[in-house]
Amino acid sequence: MEKYFVRIDLRLKEGRASEIILQKHFDYLHSLCKTTKMKAGGFSSDNEVGMIIFKAHSESHAKLLCDNDPIFSTGLYSYKLFKWNVLLNSQPESMLDHISIGCSNLGNSMMFYDSTLGQLGYERVFTGELSIGYSHRGEKDDQFAVKLNCGTTPPGLGFHVAFTAPLREAVNSFYESALKCGGKDNGAPGPRPQYGAEYYAAFIIDLDGHPIEAVYQAK
Repeated sequence: MEKYFVRIDLRLKEGRASEIILQKHFDYLHSLCKTTKMKAGGFSSDNEVGMIIFKAHSESHAKLLCDNDPIFSTGLYSYKLFKWNVLLNSQPESMLDHISIGCSNLGNSMMFYDSTLGQLGYERVFTGELSIGYSHRGEKDDQFAVKLNCGTTPPGLGFHVAFTAPLREAVNSFYESALKCGGKDNGAPGPRPQYGAEYYAAFIIDLDGHPIEAVYQAK
């Protein structure tokens, strides 16, 4: 997938922006965040220029994403689409390349993680005879893998895997989905102020006893 930049002309031709359309616009952006397509968005201090950076498979796909935005489909605002080329990036590489855990039944684990991680915007990107892997939608390389090992034993106290959630609602969906798929409650969704002022998480024990978590932290 490639990154695209959208420049939005926020100067209205006439009248004032409809609050209903603007709310639909923000709901649409939240949906893009949930699927990890949207990377950033904002507007200038004079409220004349807005911007959105997101991922798309192609330029036509990027244009389709724009045209589906209510502020553009209704003609409220106009936009220009550019391919985004990153020259400098101060954000460091992730400390971990990937992590893997064992399971006793690959089919059951596939069902469990397809559902739970799907609530967070992730998907299965690799399927093998003895292992499966998950990552952001549209990515090729897995960041979280589950490998068949009939003698698997969960690590001791202190180990758990925490998955980033795009919204609080996604944390709730993760938790509910995990319970329906056979996971065990290890901490219901809710604020965890002991970990941070904006820390919202849910905790689950997966089918093989591994502690996992979904966490959302407002930036």
